[in-house]
Amino acid sequence: MNAEGISIFYGSTDAETCLAELRPSIGEQAAVIAVQTTKPLRMLDFTRMRTAYRTLSYFQPDFEEQIEKFSFLRELGTLISRPVVPGHEPEYLITQTMTEYLAHVHQNPFDGVIFDSAQRDGGKNVVVFPLMERDEPVYPLGYVQNSLAILETTSVHYEHHENKYKFDGKTVEAEWDLSDLILDTRPAVPIRRASRTTNQS
Repeated sequence: MNAEGISIFYGSTDAETCLAELRPSIGEQAAVIAVQTTKPLRMLDFTRMRTAYRTLSYFQPDFEEQIEKFSFLRELGTLISRPVVPGHEPEYLITQTMTEYLAHVHQNPFDGVIFDSAQRDGGKNVVVFPLMERDEPVYPLGYVQNSLAILETTSVHYEHHENKYKFDGKTVEAEWDLSDLILDTRPAVPIRRASRTTNQS
């Protein structure tokens, strides 16, 4: 969500999601720490879009308007969750523009966003926008004492899901699965951040 040269904080709500987002190779090591907020933060949680439709009534006068807003926000959340493909960074202009709007233009600016992980099912990612002090980015986050852990990747497990399509001989149409529209009721846990280290062995 950040343009080249712009610094923002990327983290996850658990260490496993953090590591999955790094996509480390076998034998590669990563340093993981936990951080905690130093003040209350105003966050836009895109993961809640999965259940927003349940509060709408077909008979309310602004039903169509609200459905359009929900569809737009859900699509935006999907765009944010997409993994970055090297060489295709310009394709993320939409989400980069959204970040600038939420952090600096919105009449009640946000401190960051929460969105689904594309690398780990059920995982949540957290982005915190910086405050600029003396031309340096400052984040309302503090290191949790004794949380540093150096983890080495020993195995990687993949699971696959078959996408269903209908083909009538001329066109292909996807069969949508709405089973993912389920509220995530897991308790919140500290935000964690991981970074790569070089394996010297």
